Amino acid sequence: SEEPLESERAALARQISAHEQSVHSAWEDLQSAQQQADVLEDKWRRSRSASQQSAHAHEEMEATLLEAAAELENLARGYRQSAQPQMAVPLHAAALAMFEKTLGAEHAQVASNLVNLGNALCDQKKHSEAVPVYLRALAIDEKTLGENHPEVAMDLSNLGIAYRALGRPDIGRPLFERAHKIMLGALGPDDPKTKAVAQNMNQGP
Repeated sequence: SEEPLESERAALARQISAHEQSVHSAWEDLQSAQQQADVLEDKWRRSRSASQQSAHAHEEMEATLLEAAAELENLARGYRQSAQPQMAVPLHAAALAMFEKTLGAEHAQVASNLVNLGNALCDQKKHSEAVPVYLRALAIDEKTLGENHPEVAMDLSNLGIAYRALGRPDIGRPLFERAHKIMLGALGPDDPKTKAVAQNMNQGP
């Protein structure tokens, strides 16, 4: 008869309609999820771009500071060469602050700057102020370069000179001896630096 057939058709139509609604709902959910993903991806891209721009700006700032610090060091060196160490000290100190900010407090360049600052202080006979500056340079070089590096020997020699000027050859002499031993092992007896350390060691009080 036609009634069961119509009933089957109606049931099938309902099933199809329910299926279509499910598909439509799933499609809407998929579109919503895709939109959310697009939004998140856009935020990520913007964040990454901002981060890259920030990192680039930071690198540029560090490069500028390093250039400025190097120029201050050169200017300070010029004042020392023209017998104006009192002008060199504040320039070395300013350069030191820049190097520490950009390179870190224990970088080899910081140690080099500390030596320059200590030398400028010694030029003014301020040996008591130079000693802690040299000691810090020594600590950095020993840590970064090793205890038997020629730069460490030079730090020890600088300290020896400062202590001898302060009337403490009893402290300075062992520093010279250690420096000379390092130079002999690293560079040999004929190297100019080894000879300079030996000359400092053999000078009287």
